Amino acid sequence: MKTNSGVTTDISRMSYNGSATFVQGYNGVILRSLDKGLTWKKMTSGTSESLFSSYWTSSTTGYVVGQKGTILKSTNNGLSWSKMTPVTSHQLISVVFTDAMHGYASGGTGGANIVP
Repeated sequence: MKTNSGVTTDISRMSYNGSATFVQGYNGVILRSLDKGLTWKKMTSGTSESLFSSYWTSSTTGYVVGQKGTILKSTNNGLSWSKMTPVTSHQLISVVFTDAMHGYASGGTGGANIVP
């Protein structure tokens, strides 16, 4: 049985961490599926900013970036998200990590280094 999450929004990106699938989008929306997309649950992101990209450094630790320098981090497989200290006020549209301790985010007006 497929379940509608009840969320209507534009989705910007999808990611998979080995155990869960995530999508993020406008107005701080983060959805998580533990059954390969059959059902989705809206997670609490703690922001109303639009979110554009995510990257998982492990099956439990992930990062999401978005408008106004928003950087979110989860250490429990996306169950909860915490805001990191912004390193820029510009929009961040992509994030990648070279290892668990060194990440980079890029945006329309420059980029930022992320140090967990």
